[in-house]
Amino acid sequence: MYYILQTKWTGTFSSRLIAEAGMSISHLDYNDLYQAGVAKTPFTPEWFADTTARDTGTLRRYFAGRSNQYFQTSRSFFTGSASYVTGSHQIRAGVQYSFGPFHYSVTENGDGYSVFSNGVPVNFVAINTP
Repeated sequence: MYYILQTKWTGTFSSRLIAEAGMSISHLDYNDLYQAGVAKTPFTPEWFADTTARDTGTLRRYFAGRSNQYFQTSRSFFTGSASYVTGSHQIRAGVQYSFGPFHYSVTENGDGYSVFSNGVPVNFVAINTP
């Protein structure tokens, strides 16, 4: 599920005073998962053997996708401001407030990935997935 709701209001109270108010709500829940059968039981020989490998020379990826990713985020944002304008000067003041959780987790076969360049091993990037 993913949606964004946004709105903004601008009001002119006089020829010199302008006010604005706005809000935005964003909600994002989704998972990027391996295809069926690709994820292996952690710390088994298959889990280590099916660690993803990518070749920076050929731009190919082998064995498994990058990772299983789990996103659950919501963000609410509110803003308000007022402007007072004279012929040669202006003053503007406002506030912003934002809040919401950000939950993201990753699991990956082998806890890392191998990097190759045109078939030649370059390095292994180790990560610490849950």
